[in-house]
Amino acid sequence: MQNLERCIIDLNRRYDKGSLWPSEYLNALDRLKAMQAAEHEHELEMAKIAAMIPPKKTMADTINECGIPCTPAGCIVGPATVQYHLNLANLKDYSKLTRATNALGARLRTNVILSRSESADFAVTVPRAERATVPFKGVVETVAYSIRYAALLALL
Repeated sequence: MQNLERCIIDLNRRYDKGSLWPSEYLNALDRLKAMQAAEHEHELEMAKIAAMIPPKKTMADTINECGIPCTPAGCIVGPATVQYHLNLANLKDYSKLTRATNALGARLRTNVILSRSESADFAVTVPRAERATVPFKGVVETVAYSIRYAALLALL
């Protein structure tokens, strides 16, 4: 959010100096405000997702209550889903995960999908209530993206 505000301030300075035409200024200002609105929408959606899980509990805590000890390894927020990556304390408990994801789906009142993970033992995918825009910065900062596209990130 601070970077976008700095860009708007810089844009205003450039316009005041006369280095931008009014149409260029308005187009750039509209794009920056749209980016700012999308980032704010993303923050609100993350708050809604956090509200779905009982207070002071993480996805790992909720699965631990089902008798499967695990620890969080990361979270990837996409436009339509949120994917929680988790590590099991004991790999023999993997067979119990199907029952746990069914119970988790009942608690969250949505369809919860158990899937493979490249960065952890398994992943739990939860659909978002509404599809939303995900800022590119949020995608780049995820562990899975940085592992897979390390060469591309070196260029940024």
